[in-house]
Amino acid sequence: MHEFFMAESVLRIVEESARVHRLHRVTGIAIEVGELAGVDREALRLALRVVLTGSIAQEARVNLVAVPGSGRCTGCGRRVALARRYDACPACGHPGVQVTRGSELKVLEMEAS
Repeated sequence: MHEFFMAESVLRIVEESARVHRLHRVTGIAIEVGELAGVDREALRLALRVVLTGSIAQEARVNLVAVPGSGRCTGCGRRVALARRYDACPACGHPGVQVTRGSELKVLEMEAS
């Protein structure tokens, strides 16, 4: 389950940012999760609950922000919504749609005290 690896990466980012900013407790974490990133959001939420236990962010509220998939068709040039990474262009049917959004997984912000 790669969600545990991702949760550990989130924890490293949170701990490093907390160290740099001399924070004592992280109370909230917002994480952007692209719908094309291949991440099971519920598995990630569970992995974060396990990984954050005993850390500076142990009691943090975790907000997973869904980012819809979108891309640019290399055939017709239109910007289109994508439900899956390898979908054809819904406008012209061309199979070459370059993903422009929705494949990211990143820490957006943290709340701390």
